[in-house]
Amino acid sequence: MKKLLVSIVLVFTLSAVTSYFVADPTVSIVEAKEKKKKSFALTWKGFKKRWKKEANSYQGLGKLGKIKNEAVDQTNMGPTKIGKIKDNIYVGMNTNRDADGDFGFVSVSGRLMYGDSKKAIKNNDNVRLALGLAILTADPNLSHKKRESIMNDKLKIFKTLEDREKRTYSYKGITYEVSYKDKVGGGPLTLKIIEE
Repeated sequence: MKKLLVSIVLVFTLSAVTSYFVADPTVSIVEAKEKKKKSFALTWKGFKKRWKKEANSYQGLGKLGKIKNEAVDQTNMGPTKIGKIKDNIYVGMNTNRDADGDFGFVSVSGRLMYGDSKKAIKNNDNVRLALGLAILTADPNLSHKKRESIMNDKLKIFKTLEDREKRTYSYKGITYEVSYKDKVGGGPLTLKIIEE
């Protein structure tokens, strides 16, 4: 009886020790999700550098590759950096939604012009190309094919939007939203990229 009792105590002790050293599978799943989200972290400087790299890798986009620092606005989410790409085209990025400065929000906006003049066509093409460049820049973890699909198939940024129309697409923790507001002479076309 004494040997049986010692055996039972030994089995329980070994199982307790073993369970202590074996990783809980639910913990590793949560950690993997957190690490994946952290890989999207991006500073303003890093965003501008990647923006320029993407712009230079496409013929005709190099002219949109430089973002000039304009201002820093304090918001509820933290400081938002604002840069100028070209006349009428601006980019804003929140770089401190979390305490460690993770990416939280990027917005690119440009004013579309009415008419068929060369100036209006060039301006409107640049605005749409800048929105596409933001999608190409924002998440480097996506394949080139997927980024182009978001730009062309899901948001259709090169197709006309009606006044106050919004097109939204969410993928892997990121929401992409393009919208247009019609105003006299043309209005702003805006893309927002938001970490969920």
